[in-house]
Amino acid sequence: MNAASILGVIALAVEHGDYVTLTAEGDGAEDVLDTLTELLTTDHDQDAAG
Repeated sequence: MNAASILGVIALAVEHGDYVTLTAEGDGAEDVLDTLTELLTTDHDQDAAG
């Protein structure tokens, strides 16, 4: 799924505990993967609870 399509990403219906494989190509690919990994491994519910 191309992450540039947010509707496509949402349609994947990935849930907590699911495993995903991330790939990126081009300039800045490593930074993009680092950012996505951080986003996916952060407990956003915990962050919102304070």
